Amino acid sequence: MKVKQPNFFVVGAPKSGTTSLDHYLGQHPDVFMPSRKDLPFFGSDLQLRFTYEYGRARETTEQYLSFFDNAGSVRRIGETAVWYLFSESAAQEIYSFAPDALIIVMLRNPVDMMYALHSQFLSNLNEDIDDFEAALAAETDRRDGRRIPLRAHFPRGLLYRDVARYAEQLERYFNIFGRDHVHVIYYDDFRDNTNGEVYKTFQFLGLDPGAPVSLEIINRNKVVRHRGLHALAMLPPTRLESLYHALTPHRFHGRVAALARRLSLEYEPRPPLDTTVRERLEQEMTPEILRIGRLLDHNMSSWLMQGAPEFISPERATTYL
Repeated sequence: MKVKQPNFFVVGAPKSGTTSLDHYLGQHPDVFMPSRKDLPFFGSDLQLRFTYEYGRARETTEQYLSFFDNAGSVRRIGETAVWYLFSESAAQEIYSFAPDALIIVMLRNPVDMMYALHSQFLSNLNEDIDDFEAALAAETDRRDGRRIPLRAHFPRGLLYRDVARYAEQLERYFNIFGRDHVHVIYYDDFRDNTNGEVYKTFQFLGLDPGAPVSLEIINRNKVVRHRGLHALAMLPPTRLESLYHALTPHRFHGRVAALARRLSLEYEPRPPLDTTVRERLEQEMTPEILRIGRLLDHNMSSWLMQGAPEFISPERATTYL
């Protein structure tokens, strides 16, 4: 029997609509997406730590492939993992595993992505600094291994500015897979014209783009209301962690995470980012945004602060480099 394995990957970026896209893709009759998103298999440099929400720290090949056993005879088998784009090793590891794979990237304004990521990290206990500006200021210490939350499952993700450096991340995938194998979706377009962007994605995958898809909202912003309960439900005590991991069925982890969300989380809109913080970050990220625009040959004016140049020629952008 032929082993079923993914032939396309949604690789990130975080907080850019990947959960929704994963859900929409899975509705196509010729696509199989596993029930679990963010399988920790590729990206050996990521060093994800065990939590109830994310499961074991690293899947074996046999465990990984088992998620695709029920794929049947569909044309496309996919996987979504938002940290594969950020990873320095995932692109090459995916290519070695599936050299003909198609890659889907979703990009969001770096400032908005960082702010949303901070909110998510607060809800899953990767972050313990409530104030976004203070969390950004802590990056220098965190790069040196200080001020890391005791139960952080992914300390590298706390370097928010590094996560937002899309250009070098995209270049890895372009260089390894070739640009014709990489499809880029912009979050604003996906938000404003979801049906059109899903249609184009189906086309990229060589599928019938007219397949009916229910476009309900997925992965709304979460706020922790009961921290003690949330911490207890989401993470086992340190001394019992290995025992828990060894004795409990893997499928049980997701049930505990679901229970924790029901009891300790509420869904509500994220408050607007402080104007002063936004303006400073927009100015800081302008060189990166211009670099992304040149790489993608795309007008990035909607991501730039008011008065900054649109994506034009590199010569006119030099003052921002």
